[in-house]
Amino acid sequence: METRSHILLVSLVVLGVFSALVAFVMWITPDDPRKGRQYDILFDQSVSGLVEGSSVTFAGIPVGRVQSIGLEPGKPDLVRVRIAITDKELPIIEGTRAALNGDLVFGSALISLDAPRGSGQPIRLNTEGVGLIPAKNAGLGELVSDPGPMVERISRGTDMLLELTSPQGQREISARLDATVKSTSVLAQQSATIDRQIAASRATLKDTTRMAADYAKRADAIEQKLDRQGSATLRQLRQSSADARATLRSLDQRLDATRPSVQSLSTRSADLGTKVRDLRSTVANVRTGIEQVEEGGLGSLAAPPALPDYKPKD
Repeated sequence: METRSHILLVSLVVLGVFSALVAFVMWITPDDPRKGRQYDILFDQSVSGLVEGSSVTFAGIPVGRVQSIGLEPGKPDLVRVRIAITDKELPIIEGTRAALNGDLVFGSALISLDAPRGSGQPIRLNTEGVGLIPAKNAGLGELVSDPGPMVERISRGTDMLLELTSPQGQREISARLDATVKSTSVLAQQSATIDRQIAASRATLKDTTRMAADYAKRADAIEQKLDRQGSATLRQLRQSSADARATLRSLDQRLDATRPSVQSLSTRSADLGTKVRDLRSTVANVRTGIEQVEEGGLGSLAAPPALPDYKPKD
């Protein structure tokens, strides 16, 4: 009886230790990358250094791992990277971008997520329960993941530097420096002349400014004088104009008053002319009669006039 109780006690202790060991192993074992929310990222650049199991970070904190890497079917220029987010508290909202960051020393790479500030709607999942996170090109990560172009640029720059430091390049640099020194010396020699010209220009400018000020004062004085004299002249012109208008009105009134007399005088002059013409005709008739009486007597008034004597030509 006592033996059975000891066996039972030992079994319970062993079972407890084994359970604790299993719990400890499960605690220290990392999460299965296949667990958690899955998202796809499409990169249009090289993902060299990125492998399955690479870390996925958010603000520098690991939040998941890379699950798989492969080419996009039908689009070989795109690389599809599927990640699993194991952090259940991290919201993947619309506007989140994924960038590929590489390590220049070890050649490894990881994916960093950058979410917009504020809250937003979660990224929609497709029928397979997988969302799509847009990728953004990280210049440094691209250079690290594919250092070939960078090495080529460095080589080209080194070649140019070597060309400049060659004897011929040094001679060209020396020639350019000599030309610069000559130009500087010529400019230094001409600096005195330039200073004199600048001083003369300043003096001319001062004289011009002073003359302009004098002209302005004279113009102001002339304007004031014209204003004073002009006012008196305008008053005289206005008075003369008023007098002329009054004289014209008086003359018009007098002409209106004398117009009937002038018209009557014109009518009388016309009658008088007619009577004078009649009188002249009567006087002419009387003169003719007197001449006839003197020549032929009173009988000549009743007798027809005598014909002139006919004298034949020899």
